[in-house]
Formats: sequence, C-alpha cells, structure tokens
Amino acid sequence: MVVHEHWSSWFWVLVGVVIAALSTSLGIGSFANPGAGLMPFLAGLLIAILGVVDLIATYRAKKKVVVGVPEKEAAKKMVVATGALVAYSLLMPTLGFSLTTMALMVVLFRYTEAISWKVSLVTAFTVTAAAYLIFSRLGTELPKGILF
Repeated sequence: MVVHEHWSSWFWVLVGVVIAALSTSLGIGSFANPGAGLMPFLAGLLIAILGVVDLIATYRAKKKVVVGVPEKEAAKKMVVATGALVAYSLLMPTLGFSLTTMALMVVLFRYTEAISWKVSLVTAFTVTAAAYLIFSRLGTELPKGILF
C-alpha cells in the first residue's frame, strides 16, 4: 500500500508533546534551579519540534512510501534494539550506569549496524565516558555499579 509518510512525523510530535506535558508533574523549576522535570520537558519539546520539522519537510516533498511488513533483517534489528533497551533499563540499577551504557552502545553499534568490534568498543567507551562526564559535571547522581 502506498501512503504519505506523514504518520511517523505525527507520531513523534505526539510523543514529544506527551513527554513534555507529563514532565511538568515532576516540577520543571528554572535553569538556575532545575527541577526533576526540566530535562524530560526539554527533550519532549525537542522531539516535538523535530517531528514538526520532519512533517513540514514531508509535505513539501510530497513523499509517498510503500508500507508493509519489515524484511526479516530489519525485523531482527528492531527486536535486538528493543531487547537491548529493556535489558538496559532492568540492569542499570544493579550493574550501574557505566557498564550498562557501554554494553548498550556495543549491542546497538555491533548488531543493529554492522560496525566492527574495534570501532564498536572504542565508540561505546567514548560515548559512555562523555555521558558520564557530562552528567557528573551537572551534578547528576548516576547509578553506581561494578566499575564506577
């Protein structure tokens, strides 16, 4: 079936708006004194804005795509990515931020994209270290685990 590719854009607009709306219940605070809901609120706004940008681009290009069941390889990648994210959320309290984030990055780089082990490990380490440093500098308390 051939349809306009606007539904995915609307999906992200809706997800962003819902995230932003729900995050207000956590207390947004201010930039000087941020509340727990500030980052989810900003992330929700960003997702919604990017969805609107994609929606505008889609209507301007008048894209149409063929919709159907994903190919076997694409379906496998979706299952691996979803499983990795579920495992990430379940294992983080026990194994900590650093180990679970690095493992997630390796799985996503290695199995959803055919990137070599060396590049996957180096990139995963770099992303994890950067995220750890950024969150630490912001004063965010990350789950402690086996490493740090």
